[in-house]
Amino acid sequence: MRDGQMNGQLLPGVYRNQYKKTGQDFISAEEMAEILASMDDLVFLMDKQRNFKRCFQHQSTDLLLPPALFLNKNITEVSFPADVLALMQAAFDKAEAEVATQSIEYKLEHNKTGKWYNARISVMPNTGFTVVVRDITKWKNLIFHFQENEKKYQLLAENTTDLVVLYNTDGRIAYISPAVDHLLGFTAESLTGINPAFLLHEDDKAYIEKHFKPELFPGDAKFVFEYRLRNADGKWLHFHTTRRFIRNENNEVVHVLACCRDITHRVKYDAALKKSEAHYKLLADNILDLVALHDVNGVFEYVSPSAHTVLGYGPAELAGNNAFDLIHPEDAAGLFEKNNLRVSQGIDSFKEEFRIRHKEGHYVYFQTTTRVIRDKDGNAHRFLSASRDITNWKQSQFALKESEEKYKGLVENVDNLIMMVDRDMNYLFANQMAANFLRMPAEAIAGKKMGSLLHSTTAADWLEKVQQVFIDKVPLRWETSIDVNGATYWLRTGFNPVRNSRGEIYAVLLNAVDITNIKRTENLLEEQNKGLKEIAFLQSHVVRSPLANIQHLISLLDKKQLTEENRIIVELLQVSANNLDNAVKHIVEKTYLPEQ
Repeated sequence: MRDGQMNGQLLPGVYRNQYKKTGQDFISAEEMAEILASMDDLVFLMDKQRNFKRCFQHQSTDLLLPPALFLNKNITEVSFPADVLALMQAAFDKAEAEVATQSIEYKLEHNKTGKWYNARISVMPNTGFTVVVRDITKWKNLIFHFQENEKKYQLLAENTTDLVVLYNTDGRIAYISPAVDHLLGFTAESLTGINPAFLLHEDDKAYIEKHFKPELFPGDAKFVFEYRLRNADGKWLHFHTTRRFIRNENNEVVHVLACCRDITHRVKYDAALKKSEAHYKLLADNILDLVALHDVNGVFEYVSPSAHTVLGYGPAELAGNNAFDLIHPEDAAGLFEKNNLRVSQGIDSFKEEFRIRHKEGHYVYFQTTTRVIRDKDGNAHRFLSASRDITNWKQSQFALKESEEKYKGLVENVDNLIMMVDRDMNYLFANQMAANFLRMPAEAIAGKKMGSLLHSTTAADWLEKVQQVFIDKVPLRWETSIDVNGATYWLRTGFNPVRNSRGEIYAVLLNAVDITNIKRTENLLEEQNKGLKEIAFLQSHVVRSPLANIQHLISLLDKKQLTEENRIIVELLQVSANNLDNAVKHIVEKTYLPEQ
């Protein structure tokens, strides 16, 4: 970054001054500007026809959204997915109809990586829209798995302490950040669309009108000053603000952008300090992250007061000590050499995660962004670091990984075939049993279409069942035969909807049991039953037919004409014939019993 410049935007003169700290060395304006350069939001100005006209972006590359993809294009000409474009158009329509800021969240694929964004769409009366885009991927991923943290992260995202205001050329507010609520006691909606001059102190209003003119601040030059605003309770608050004119391609002023910080307490208790010195001290002393300045060997020269909150040490306790003495030995190994190698390669900014020892003895996980400060000859002589405590986030990652490993082990060690399919009928997952069944590696299945791995007729039936679950939103159970690699199998499959934290179905889980052997056994039993029925039929007709003749002949005999001995023989013959008839009937009944 050149002196006093950030992403092509000149920093105001006050930023190029140096800030001297009490009892310690000083931080230059360039060093503090590096902290300001870490902001990641992307701001678009759009006309009424929803053409992208202007873009404001700092040096961060996290958003992966090159402005060239948008500028001077209509929203319909940008390669947004259809569902995302529809969501955006609806938000623009609602913002325009209700003259109220709309906030939407959407996901985009970039280089096979899905990233989540938050876009806040605000109407600029008679001009168009402002769109503020923020990368919320990490936040979204974390909230999906740990919904109980949702309110905390949303609070962090929506409640910044600084006040950002975008004015139209007539002085009316086109956009004002939600921070106005706790700073001044007004809602953003109540001030949007009006001129807030009635809140400005008359002396400061005259100063602004005299000194803040387009001809005095050409290009991106900034106007830095302090002024007083009256809050909703009638009290005067002091603000430090940076203003600049936003111009179109014809160099015409279309908006005024103001970034304001409440410095009432600084004015009250540190009136002796210069304005720029007090502003930088307020920034450094109140930031939640740990800001530190090191020499080339890692020795602390300056540490922000947040060190006490983050590590339990006061700034004076750390000054003069080497940061590498506090880093966990496993993380410190090779870190010093790696940082020096980056510096020698001309890399001026890099990010690391490591553990650092708390004053109480336990270790805290840090995510640290280090920026190299070079002298006029290009040699590194200091390092400016901004460190964030990510212990809770890391522990959440560990817990998630442990949970994933546990359930993965459970899924991989059952005999069922388990697969997951998304709305586009792509396999998201297949366990090893399913991979063995399909005769291909499990890692090769993910991403493939369901129909590409199954016989066309079978695939059509399965696709129909999956789509039915997405539509009806209830589980299904189904038995069917399936052809795989020339062989036929029978599966009993459960189709179960899979929901995200918002209750939306994003996939269907297939839990299938191979019942081929059961089906074969059933077929064998059915064949055996047929054989028994044939035997029963033969017994019923071959045996009973002559038996019936015998019984008929017996009935024709006149027992009165028989001798006593012959009559007894005939009666015994009748009993035997009846017993044989009953035996045949019993055999037939036993044979058909399962069917009955």
